Amino acid sequence: MTRTGKFLITSLVLLAVVAVTRIHAARIKQPLPQAVNNLETAKAIEIKDANGQAILTGSFSMSSQSNKEIELTAQLTASGADPDATGKAEIEVVKKDNVVTKQELEVTLKNLAAAATFKLFVDGQEFTTFTTNNAGKADLKLSSKQR
Repeated sequence: MTRTGKFLITSLVLLAVVAVTRIHAARIKQPLPQAVNNLETAKAIEIKDANGQAILTGSFSMSSQSNKEIELTAQLTASGADPDATGKAEIEVVKKDNVVTKQELEVTLKNLAAAATFKLFVDGQEFTTFTTNNAGKADLKLSSKQR
């Protein structure tokens, strides 16, 4: 293979890696804050920028409930500071013998500012700080049970 051919192949591979990196959301997995006792009573969720301005807001509602599991969902809507920003959140609470064994919050965000820092709040309590990827996306998973 010629030197030019190797250069072209290397360039194409690098471009593919960059494209894939920019498409996928920043995936953030971490434990829930220790102060979180009961997510099944959560009402509101907010995403705020580094200046404390609400960018996305939403309200949780029950999507399913059984003796063993409760799921709440929220559609996040833009506050006006970033009108094309969107997101959704889901809370899952698992119980055994009426005792909570696992709590999990998953949040998917799109069209936020690229490579920017934001904070996640539930019912006014700060849960975490995160940074979006170069496409303005982030997937967060906070759980009381780490795998």
